[in-house]
Amino acid sequence: MIAFWMALTMRIERNCETPVLRGRLCFLSRSILSAFVISLLAIPSAQATTTISKADSFAHAANAGWIDFRPDAIHGVRIDETHLSGYAYSSNFGWIHLGDGSPENGYAYLNTSSTDYGVNLAANGTLSGYAYSANIGWIAFEQHRGQPRLNYSTGKLNGFAYAANAGWIALDTEFSAIIAASIASPMDSDGDGISDAWEMQHFGKLGIAHATTDADGDGSSDPQEYMAGTNPLDPASALRIVKFHYN
Repeated sequence: MIAFWMALTMRIERNCETPVLRGRLCFLSRSILSAFVISLLAIPSAQATTTISKADSFAHAANAGWIDFRPDAIHGVRIDETHLSGYAYSSNFGWIHLGDGSPENGYAYLNTSSTDYGVNLAANGTLSGYAYSANIGWIAFEQHRGQPRLNYSTGKLNGFAYAANAGWIALDTEFSAIIAASIASPMDSDGDGISDAWEMQHFGKLGIAHATTDADGDGSSDPQEYMAGTNPLDPASALRIVKFHYN
């Protein structure tokens, strides 16, 4: 699509060199084309399907109004195992980008550059990091005052995010909620039953952990540690029965 409009631009420019098309007609052609290309580039590129509920998708900022985390099924927010991605939309200030879904380290945005930023999701539900809007700047998901998080038992996003130019953004209010209808199935590109993000987080690369490995030698295999949410590199961190109680 972009290539088509670039070719059309070149053709208009060539025609504008002829005496017949000089003047107001040529200026009008250039103006219409420029406006169309700018509007085309302002539309965010397609993301994977959103995981936000169609019925419950709104946050609210007292200074900026309603923010839709599912403006449509493609451009809405997606919640993966360790991070968020995609776009939310406000009619008062436009698109908010929560991440591109491809952290450079394979599991969490570092939020140290313009190419690796977004909102991270910790195993305990904590949301941290930064979203970005071209019209209001950076939006912080911080744990000091806002304490934004995902409640795994209800799917609701709770707490606040903060933008210097828009104030506090409430993820849940008396009248609205953002609910995750699901968390996207984690990628397992090597088919070992362990998500790529978890392997990258704990081992730095794929292929070290697989169906039969036990990296810390604690008797729980690495896939079992993944399912239990324990640390595969700490022998003291494993799912065990430590106490029996009889009624």
